[in-house]
Amino acid sequence: MPEFVTVNVGPDDPIPACPIPGHSWKKVVSLPESTWLCHFKDERSDYANGKYVFLAAESKIKGENDRKKYEKARRLKLQIDSIRRNYQAKIVSEDLVDSQLGVCTYLIDNLALRVGNEKGEDEADTVGCCSLKVKNMEFPQDGHVKLDFLGKDSIRYENTVQVTPEVYRQLRKFTQGKSPEDLIFDRINTSRLNDYLKDMMSDLSAKVFRTYNASNCLQSQLYERNEHGIDPDSVANMPIERRLQFYNKCNREVARLCNHQRAAAKNHDEQVQKLEDSLREKQEKLTALQKLLPLLKKGK
Repeated sequence: MPEFVTVNVGPDDPIPACPIPGHSWKKVVSLPESTWLCHFKDERSDYANGKYVFLAAESKIKGENDRKKYEKARRLKLQIDSIRRNYQAKIVSEDLVDSQLGVCTYLIDNLALRVGNEKGEDEADTVGCCSLKVKNMEFPQDGHVKLDFLGKDSIRYENTVQVTPEVYRQLRKFTQGKSPEDLIFDRINTSRLNDYLKDMMSDLSAKVFRTYNASNCLQSQLYERNEHGIDPDSVANMPIERRLQFYNKCNREVARLCNHQRAAAKNHDEQVQKLEDSLREKQEKLTALQKLLPLLKKGK
């Protein structure tokens, strides 16, 4: 109903008329920096924060925001070497605040983690880099770190990675003697980390790191170290279906880097079981046909 809906309009734009007589919008706001048009919360749904209606992906405003996002990533490319030298020096610092800032930035740069913001009591226990707890990290073997936590939109992030000896040593130090619920990076917060990033580049953020590294990942998949047995120069001559298939394979690596995945559907297990049953039936049929093939070849 209109009473559930908050509408976002321009400062000087007319308020859209409510289409149902006798009703009115819950609220009308003007947030020029936001790209959503309206927001509504249905108490019957599982969406704790409600749902948003955005402009289409091909809209002018959305396209302009995307252009600005990639321009920031291009500027980061010009400064990435000096920025990495900066945070690597902080990693080995004797100052605990500096070393935590350095390690946090290393994880954001190499694992495409989000910073992680503070949440209200009614919000899901999602985690970003700054809010990682001791229970979210394990050390399965020397030089390796396992991360396991709920990220944005309650999507699980589970990854075991090899880190540099300096980062490994510092992470062991940050977690030593703490309980599972304690913060790993207990001397810094998102505000302090964001200030540090902006000291190195005026509008640098974890999102800019993600855009830059995701773009690098896709480019390397398409051109530099093609692992799909396809000559990049031949892609333009492929049928459109094969071109799309090739691009999707490359883009899947970007999704892995950024942990872009959908939550499992409620009937996921049932669907998988149906597929496994179907596969088993086909394998049994194939085995039976293979036994008949020699007879067929003999003319029987």
